[in-house]
Amino acid sequence: MIASSVLLVALNLAISQNGEPQSNEQILDRAQAAFQLGVKLRGTPEESKHFQLAADHYEQLRRRSLQSPALFLNLGNAYLLAGDIPEAILTYRRGLQLNPNNLEMRANLAYARDQVVYSSPDSFARPPESLWPPWLPRWTPGMSLGATFLFYAISWIGLAHRMAFRPGSSPWLPGIGAAGVLCFAIVFFFQMRAEKTEAEHPAVVISADQTYLHKGNHSLYSRAYDMALNRGVEARLLQVRGDWLQIELTGGQVGWVSRKKAIVDLP
Repeated sequence: MIASSVLLVALNLAISQNGEPQSNEQILDRAQAAFQLGVKLRGTPEESKHFQLAADHYEQLRRRSLQSPALFLNLGNAYLLAGDIPEAILTYRRGLQLNPNNLEMRANLAYARDQVVYSSPDSFARPPESLWPPWLPRWTPGMSLGATFLFYAISWIGLAHRMAFRPGSSPWLPGIGAAGVLCFAIVFFFQMRAEKTEAEHPAVVISADQTYLHKGNHSLYSRAYDMALNRGVEARLLQVRGDWLQIELTGGQVGWVSRKKAIVDLP
């Protein structure tokens, strides 16, 4: 059974190397076949290469703009099982941008982050701990916008009812509506500003161990900090200069790293 699966994956790989056009369904089938073979070979030296092959196929679909939470979950799982923690973290983060309430993807991201080795016992380079309970759904901008329109309607309904039936009554319903509109409009504003900031400063994940932040865009510049960054450390991009990236860690520390030692959340 395993031998036939190996032959199937090898044949699929050979076909893909011929440069012939492939349908999305073919690529997906090959990704799933490689992943399942990796599962069957768990605990053997061969497993990682099959998970990496599955990730390569899923990555082909992503580059075709077939982006969905399910695709990012499968891609992230393939990277994680292949041992590529940086790519797994970045992929899960991409998927959670599409569906912040995917609990499986959020749990897998937390697991991937637990595999990162930090060079300092304090909070240096560590992602901040979320105060949001994991069981509570994330409040998305779409929810805030919907709530804003709902309370806007409530305020007008209350105002119309008061004017038509009870002119002298207390305006508690219009007041609740107006307060709700103000509250959720403010929430929506800050959510959109956060999304804009994230788009302008995309995520960066360190992809090589013993990576140091430098004070300038060259290795000749002195180190900005004595502590090294290892694979999986997350940051955000500030600017690009040649082959160097200026990044900001979650704690606000800023420095430059070689582009060869980091991956960036770019299309």
